[in-house]
Amino acid sequence: MRYEEKFIYNLLKSYLNKNEDMDFFYKFRTSLNYERLIKKCFAHGLEGIAYYEFNRLGILNLIDRRIAEKLKWGSRNTLMVNMLLLSEFKNIVELLRKNNIEPVPVKGIVFVKKLYENLSLRSMADIDLILREKDYKYAIEILKSAGYRESDFLQARKWERENFRIALTKPDLIPLTVELHKKFSHPGRFGLSADDALDNLGSAEIDEMQFRTLNPDYTFLFLINHMGMHYFNLKLIWVVDAVKFLLEFTPDWSKILDYVEQYRLRTSLYMLIKLISPYLNIEEKLGDVKLIGNLKKLYLKIFYSEKHPTFFRFPWMPLRLSQIFCVLPLIDDWKNRGEFFKNYIKIRMQDYQ
Repeated sequence: MRYEEKFIYNLLKSYLNKNEDMDFFYKFRTSLNYERLIKKCFAHGLEGIAYYEFNRLGILNLIDRRIAEKLKWGSRNTLMVNMLLLSEFKNIVELLRKNNIEPVPVKGIVFVKKLYENLSLRSMADIDLILREKDYKYAIEILKSAGYRESDFLQARKWERENFRIALTKPDLIPLTVELHKKFSHPGRFGLSADDALDNLGSAEIDEMQFRTLNPDYTFLFLINHMGMHYFNLKLIWVVDAVKFLLEFTPDWSKILDYVEQYRLRTSLYMLIKLISPYLNIEEKLGDVKLIGNLKKLYLKIFYSEKHPTFFRFPWMPLRLSQIFCVLPLIDDWKNRGEFFKNYIKIRMQDYQ
């Protein structure tokens, strides 16, 4: 792990734990390549948090002015983009509600308002909305009539072919992307219908508008699946999302374990737990729920005697092993990396017994 990665790791611990100690900065100060540090912050969506922490701890005055200005620009850009996305989000909701469709926002659009101190801290690239299956095609038609078009992004085209979500863009807005979900993931891997999650909703207020939201169990399940799907492009801001979510909410861990077993999300949950563990005392958070012991049983037992039903259509074994090499750089030391590698292989092999 390079000095820049170690510094970011310590910076996130400082932010999440609200530490006032600057020892980590003085420890790495002379070894840092600040240009590389800034690039990594932007690549992981952390420019807002980095500027916030540098300012809170007084580090901005101790670094090169040019570097400080780049962080300041990144923070302001995040703020402006988020304000634009929130404005368009409210327009989309009003448009769909006029046509008797109630969208449920998920992930960034909810987190940025409910979990973070201000709009400049959590960068957003799109608006994620979950819809009932009966409303899905009609909602697409409504948004297309309002100026949206299907994204040219190749991965988005694949999602559309697999008929579980669609990405729509509005070229005159930066461009702006809206993702409509009718399932949590594509049917080859997970395929939980959004209808199941929408039968038991919570509520939230975003800029004086009332919205229905996923309950904590399904929100955390969505996070597990999201990080599992995007392992090839993992961003540390998603790790921060998960930690801040668990500091604020408590999902029903017995249900989470049931979902994980039922939908074959063991490796994704293991990856998420491993990534958030340096920043959060999971056992303390869980209290009487012995999640760690249950996870070990979940990992080290063979739950399935049958072949994976989609093994020949989607050869997940070789494909998903690449998850290892995407996650390892985000784990804090070689001992933990070795443990992750060993247990990950065990879990993957169990799926194909």
